Amino acid sequence: MSDNSNHEINQYSVDGGPQDGLVIHNRALLADVAVAAWRLQRRVERENAGEGILLACQSLQFRLEEMGLRLDEMIGEVYEEQLNIRVIEHIAGESERISECLSPAVYFHGLLIKPADVVVSGAVKKG
Repeated sequence: MSDNSNHEINQYSVDGGPQDGLVIHNRALLADVAVAAWRLQRRVERENAGEGILLACQSLQFRLEEMGLRLDEMIGEVYEEQLNIRVIEHIAGESERISECLSPAVYFHGLLIKPADVVVSGAVKKG
């Protein structure tokens, strides 16, 4: 097994090697596909669309994970300014925690390719 840590992110293939399989050239597109699959699965779960459709969504998520994608909703984490997230809304509250995920952070082989869009509850620190 080869070490891919020295390759640029846009040179990864879906099977992890830089030369084999389908090469990923656009990490923004890859992040968009991962987030669209995440949103679809949440919608299917909310609307109780049926087990077959839910299984298809879960299979898609599994395949994306096999390609090296990892999604992080960050719900419940303590808000800190150094987090690589976009705060979309602030809701008054006692603790500064991420209370809702509008779009998850997307990592490709451990590298952040899209920050999360979140709602933070509590007073947000200003620098």
